[in-house]
Amino acid sequence: MKLFGKKDRSLVMSLPEEKELYGVKIVKLPIGRYLRAISMLERLPEVIVKTIMPDLGGSASIAEKIIKGDQDFVELLLFRAISAVPQEICAFISELFGIELGRLLDPFRDDALTLKELSDIILAFWELNDLSGFFGNVRKLRTKLTARKTTENTGFNAGSQSDKA
Repeated sequence: MKLFGKKDRSLVMSLPEEKELYGVKIVKLPIGRYLRAISMLERLPEVIVKTIMPDLGGSASIAEKIIKGDQDFVELLLFRAISAVPQEICAFISELFGIELGRLLDPFRDDALTLKELSDIILAFWELNDLSGFFGNVRKLRTKLTARKTTENTGFNAGSQSDKA
């Protein structure tokens, strides 16, 4: 876009990127939609741990792997979750991606999504939203907050000593 004869990159950068795949509009995730979807997951970890994750550790271990952005683990988690708790996972996916729940659960709909189509949508969503960067930032923040709490609790700083004597 041009503004006063000059190209204004900030306007282009602020425009939401979109992609449509199988009739589903994939957009950059607004924080409010993310928070609504996350609130749906409050009871889901317990269900997942009890039914499909006994071999992957407790909910704290699962949460840590998700926060670290372990894509292989997230894929395994989604695959097992879809097969074990489909309605809960489909409701979450519906909320997160804005897909009508019937397209995920009603096998007689003409526009019902296949597992291949759903996995393509999830991958496109992951790429568009660059979730690996988000999880990397969460790790950095967690490290800084942990270091700050340690300094506050002990009164000592792991950094260099002051020049004051």
